[in-house]
Amino acid sequence: MYDSFLYGQEPIPALPANEPVRSFSPGSPERDAIDAELRAMAANPMEIPLVIGGKRVRTGRLKEIRAPHDRSLVLGRYHEAGEAEALAAADAAARASAGWAETPFQERAAVFRKAAELISSGWWKALNASTMLGQSKNA
Repeated sequence: MYDSFLYGQEPIPALPANEPVRSFSPGSPERDAIDAELRAMAANPMEIPLVIGGKRVRTGRLKEIRAPHDRSLVLGRYHEAGEAEALAAADAAARASAGWAETPFQERAAVFRKAAELISSGWWKALNASTMLGQSKNA
């Protein structure tokens, strides 16, 4: 599958650079940023739709997401999928699979590079805070 990439017919992507290590020590700018994000997320539970074939689906069957370390803290509500939504999602994934497999490596890699760029340019706060709340992790 990667023969053309391995044998030099496509340029080899540059090696990624690691993000700087943040200390998250008390009083540090990154700790203050995380603390603010934690407060904002805890105060604003979100509603999470299903995403099937690129479309948001709201079933109306809402289930709560609670913080494992504080069961009184409702982080959000998600739309529960049933059999119809599961079948639709499997069909959509099967349809998308062929197109993704035929997408050139550089274009597929660009999707992940864009995600990395977004995380490093500020989304790290939301990603870290949501992990801390949703899985009871510390900084």
